[in-house]
Amino acid sequence: MRWVPGRDALFIDVLPVNGGWRDPLTGKWSLAEAHQTIAGAIWHPETGRANLEADLWQALHDAIARARKGRPHFPVVLFCRADCWMGWNAARRLARNGYGDIYWYADGIEGWRQAGRALQDVEPVTVH
Repeated sequence: MRWVPGRDALFIDVLPVNGGWRDPLTGKWSLAEAHQTIAGAIWHPETGRANLEADLWQALHDAIARARKGRPHFPVVLFCRADCWMGWNAARRLARNGYGDIYWYADGIEGWRQAGRALQDVEPVTVH
């Protein structure tokens, strides 16, 4: 993949929070361990699950709308880990909801790192 995250496309990590939880009052996540993702990506955890909370799904829609303001065909790339199908699940769900220019990066975080590209520490998006 030749796109630069944040510049050429919106990259969204949908990997679940491992051992953490989200405070329903503040929307902030409490993490059991740090998470690294593709540099320039945003982390919308849990949005690749089959049974998705409505507020998490809405937050993902809102992030895409912000990224596409004035750029309706701005690509959106969803991913998780190389052995995880949640990126595919989220991409498929968005496509079924009428979104175009949606892509799944099947190699995920590991593939990005193996290609010699940068990872960064990231905090999950706060969802109210």
